[in-house]
Amino acid sequence: METKRVATVAVVVLLAGAVVAGAALAGVGPFGATTTPVQTSDDTGDSSPAAGASETDTGTDTTGTTSVPSGAGPFDFAVTNVTSCGTTCRDVDVALTNTAEERATNVSVTVVITTDGDEIWRDTQRIGTLAAGERTQRTAHVELSYFDAAKVKGNDGKITIHTTVDSSLGQHSFTQHRDVA
Repeated sequence: METKRVATVAVVVLLAGAVVAGAALAGVGPFGATTTPVQTSDDTGDSSPAAGASETDTGTDTTGTTSVPSGAGPFDFAVTNVTSCGTTCRDVDVALTNTAEERATNVSVTVVITTDGDEIWRDTQRIGTLAAGERTQRTAHVELSYFDAAKVKGNDGKITIHTTVDSSLGQHSFTQHRDVA
């Protein structure tokens, strides 16, 4: 009886190791590129999709700065750099600029990454106050579990990044669709 239990545990450990090793060798990771965010709300805070909300990036451009198009609300949100920090890890540098003519208070940014409808990462950064024209920069450390990375791979590398900026100027959301395969 004890031999059966030991054999069963050994098989489970080997299978789990194979899944982790397979994910590592496949290079499964959440980000490989930058992309242009697509606004999904207007200045009134309406969350209905804006034109072009289904835009998809091929995931091949890894340089440069991307930001929300002009006139997209009181904020410009830009990815300024993406650096690999491991197989399933990326350090993502972002900048948020208050493009309104007035000060924004109680500013916070929430980012949710999903694949095939499943949330795989979430973070909220409290910014505080941004004067008119002021820009702030942050680095988000995005690290997925091997299980979540395998979900991304199982969804053909397709992820969706939902970014919501809450402030005294209202709530403004941006959606990015990326293919990181």
